[in-house]
Amino acid sequence: MLKVSKERILSKLNTYSREALKRASEMAIEQSQFEVTVSHLLLAMMEQPGGDTGKLLSVLRIQPERLEAKLRKSLDHARRGAQDLPEFATLLLELLQDALMLGSGELEEDNIRTGTIFAAVAQNPDRYCHFYVFSEFEALDSRAILTGFYDLVKGSMEGNGDPSNPAREGGANGAGDAPIQSESALHKFGRNMTEQAKNGEIDPVFCRDTEIAQMTDILSRRRKNNPILVGDPGVGKTALAEGLALKIVEGDVPAALQGAALWELDLGALQAGASVKGEFERRLKAVLDEVISAPEKIVLFIDEAHTLIGGGAAAGGSDAANLLKPALARGQIRAIAATTWSEYKKYFEKDAALTRRFQLIKLAEPTIDQCVTILRGLRPQYESQHNVYISDAALHAAAALSVRYLTGRQLPDKAFDVLDTAAVRVAAGQSAQPRELDWLNKRIAMLERERADRDRDSRMAAIGAGTSGDHIEETIARLHAQAEKLQHRWQVEKQKVNRVIELRTLIAKGHEAANDETDLVAHDTAADEAGATRVADVPEVTETAEQHDPEALRAEIVSLLAELRDARRNETALVEFEVGEGVIADVISDWTGVPASAMSDDDADRILGLGDALRSVIKGQDLAIEVIHDRMKAARLDLVRDSAPRGVFLLVGPSGVGKTETAEQVALNLFGGRQFLSVINMSEYQEKHTVSRLIGSPPGYVGYGEGGILTEAIRKMPYSVVLLDEVEKAHPDVMNIFYQGFDKGVINDGEGREIDCRNVVFFMTSNLGSDALMQNRETVESASMEALEKALRPHLQEHFKPALLARMRILCFKPLSSESIQQIIDLKLNGLAARLKKVRGMELRWNDSVLALIEDLCAHADNGARMVEQVIDRWILPSIAEEALQRISDHVSLDGLELDAADGGFVMTFLPEIADAANGADADTNTDTDTDTDTDTEAGLDVEGNGSGTEDDDIPEKEARAG
Repeated sequence: MLKVSKERILSKLNTYSREALKRASEMAIEQSQFEVTVSHLLLAMMEQPGGDTGKLLSVLRIQPERLEAKLRKSLDHARRGAQDLPEFATLLLELLQDALMLGSGELEEDNIRTGTIFAAVAQNPDRYCHFYVFSEFEALDSRAILTGFYDLVKGSMEGNGDPSNPAREGGANGAGDAPIQSESALHKFGRNMTEQAKNGEIDPVFCRDTEIAQMTDILSRRRKNNPILVGDPGVGKTALAEGLALKIVEGDVPAALQGAALWELDLGALQAGASVKGEFERRLKAVLDEVISAPEKIVLFIDEAHTLIGGGAAAGGSDAANLLKPALARGQIRAIAATTWSEYKKYFEKDAALTRRFQLIKLAEPTIDQCVTILRGLRPQYESQHNVYISDAALHAAAALSVRYLTGRQLPDKAFDVLDTAAVRVAAGQSAQPRELDWLNKRIAMLERERADRDRDSRMAAIGAGTSGDHIEETIARLHAQAEKLQHRWQVEKQKVNRVIELRTLIAKGHEAANDETDLVAHDTAADEAGATRVADVPEVTETAEQHDPEALRAEIVSLLAELRDARRNETALVEFEVGEGVIADVISDWTGVPASAMSDDDADRILGLGDALRSVIKGQDLAIEVIHDRMKAARLDLVRDSAPRGVFLLVGPSGVGKTETAEQVALNLFGGRQFLSVINMSEYQEKHTVSRLIGSPPGYVGYGEGGILTEAIRKMPYSVVLLDEVEKAHPDVMNIFYQGFDKGVINDGEGREIDCRNVVFFMTSNLGSDALMQNRETVESASMEALEKALRPHLQEHFKPALLARMRILCFKPLSSESIQQIIDLKLNGLAARLKKVRGMELRWNDSVLALIEDLCAHADNGARMVEQVIDRWILPSIAEEALQRISDHVSLDGLELDAADGGFVMTFLPEIADAANGADADTNTDTDTDTDTDTEAGLDVEGNGSGTEDDDIPEKEARAG
């Protein structure tokens, strides 16, 4: 019968006993048992190294393996199938009570040791032992165990380490007990950041002096001296605390913080295993008591502080934050908290009592220039870690390109990730086989397996078996040649890169020798050492720096780099000698899918060529293209207003004149791909309430927190093109959200966040006033852009407010002229020819009569260039597809197709393979019966003087007429 409360019994467990009881509970949970029994506890005690139980088993000559087997056998008979957590068996609590009585009465022990638990079992084995285990304890003399207890457990790590107790002097372990029993709660649930700073385990912190100064000011206050660092993930909140630890170690802090210790609280360790009610609060209270009573000044750093709010409540305890509030308010402890903006709003702002105990410090994302400074400061650590040289251009590229292409993350975190990955890639490439060569070898192996399988089917006369085919042999031979060529280039590059690394090593060593007696800044020295890049297979440098003139070494490096460029011949580098901006671009390209060439090429060249790129696709709209080009050039030089987007254009004109295509081409040529174009069909927003679909639902409405189509697109791709198609069909109130975006470059979403759209190019398309343009084709053709804008403005003002129109640049897209239509037809046919060549290996040729017929068919429609595609899709593609499929069915390849126009329709002449034609020449005596077909073939081949007829074909060509 229990005479002592369960809570008091559990509070008297020493560290070993508590851990044993915890392990016993885990065993019961693993086996889905309803109770934690004495057998569970004895098994857990036997698993502990260095405790009393192991010593007693050894001295009393009890075989651990035999006892463990009997204990496990006894557990096999316990009830299973529990759905909830197991409870402590009454018999187990009575055993712990007896152990407490024995320890306090016989041994003057304040706490329950595992040895006293063992002695309590030995004193009453028929009560506490299962009948399988009874025989192991039956013969034990419990009185002898208690009398010579400390001699029996000599060397054990248990005990309370009280030197004033003579019964324990020279016994269990004296002071040796202290590391276990008196283990500091701070050591168990935290890490000493100042100690790590002394040992050089913390990286230096840059560009955060203002925020660190704010922290020291707040921490030095008498009351409520607790800063809270709030910022987006990745901006450096933890680094700020590490920067304070470095300043404390350097002594560069106010007197109130001199000699202080900064401890980071490990909330994960606090919560781990704290499933028992009150355990989490007990651990946290122990930490707080230790901080308050510590003789030295201690500052707590609580990362992810929002997890404290509600901590413990899940297990039926009180909110852990309530334990902190009194100590924080009275200044008994000083704590630095860190959390994100979303978590701060969600948890802290709702608890006014907790909020007022912390002083807010806002951490903004560093600028690109600040990020480069931070990268420079930590470059030595990355160079030393990866044994590569990192150029300054790579640091600039990592910061600038990560901002542009890695959206949804913050500097400097994403820049460090890019730089780290690039350094790994360069280090691996200096010794490992290039990816290009590896791909070729795998491709060769795949084709060889295919060839072997086909040969096997052929030998076995399998159904559908055929020969391996000459094309596989040719492909394998070609790939082998490419692989050999690539292998040779790799070896040449590797040799030259290794020599560059050796020379840089010599230069670095010479620089160190020349500065041995100077007072160098520590991180500059580290940078020079890290600059001595080495790889595993670089030969040991036997030359000394004194043997060479540094200028001569640099001249040799320049010469080697020139040879490398010649060896590569504008091809991709197989071995990199340093982390440069090209490697950074490759890494980001792999992550985002944006072509590396679009990132590494000079932006100025791409901007200057934008006009020509647009004119090559968009025909007949030179004035509009010129305006767009001028705006992009100004935006590239940052000559536009800082708060304005890169461009806001309203494209007005008839359907099919190139408005939508213009937006697509700008995304392709300016930003690197069509994936940087977000298209929103504004005809879907004809109701007032649909604005929530663009910016997200407000609080209290369905869909809150999910974001809007427009705002999420810009937030994920801040460098992109946004196309608002058919903008005149949207409700006027929906257009109101664009006032601020077009003017200030910011749109607020449904959650109140500011979405930066200063790097976005907005395009809007509309057909307003297109009837007037079509009716005055001749006048419109020669009119200036200003005159056209003036003529269209009355039509636009009927749908858009003047204030909104003032924020746009109106561009009139003219109706297409006959010349422009022909250019578009030629462009579309060239696209069709390229697809046929790529997919089927067919050549497509046509003459001017085809262009004239397509133009004539398009002249009767108001769809502009769209009608060109319809004509091709309706009258040309079906015949090509039918003939191609027929040839595939007959196992006959097509060599080409000639397209002509006659009698208002299209005439297609399909040419057989050249090899088939050559074979047909040997059998020309059999082809005299179809003279009409031969005549037609000859006429069909002579297109624009590019072909010649023949009457020797064994397989007659097929004519197809459509239209």
